[in-house]
Amino acid sequence: MSYSSDDLSVFNLLHDVHELEGTAYFELHPHDLPEQHGCWLEGSLFVQDAGFDFFTGCCHRVHPEFDYFAFVRFDRAQVHALGAELSSFVAELVPGASRETVFSRYTSIFGKEIWKDVDTDRLRLAVAAAGAGIRSFIETSTKESGCLWVLGM
Repeated sequence: MSYSSDDLSVFNLLHDVHELEGTAYFELHPHDLPEQHGCWLEGSLFVQDAGFDFFTGCCHRVHPEFDYFAFVRFDRAQVHALGAELSSFVAELVPGASRETVFSRYTSIFGKEIWKDVDTDRLRLAVAAAGAGIRSFIETSTKESGCLWVLGM
């Protein structure tokens, strides 16, 4: 398995459950869950797992119990820290950033080599845009609730 530039759509941020194809998505929900393990919720942001792999390190840095395969609640302080971590990461993704920098928050069951056929700059642009979009979603949608659920695979 390997990705090409044609696969950069994995970084598209989706807001409508009807846009989803399959179930390989992370769901970011900006309110407490209406029921335990509730998912595919209105108001959520959805990111394909292959795209979210580039941000799992951000989650691990601010939530020591973050689990790729679980439902994890971030409290107000962790939400703030996650926004700051995403901002820091996106700021590192300047033109000419190294491939190492692009993969600096990457965690996956698949190694980085699955992205070997994607030009570093195109990948950098896609990761930066998705990171900025995730950060913006978190900052604007969690103001009232003060929490964020990251619903893993």
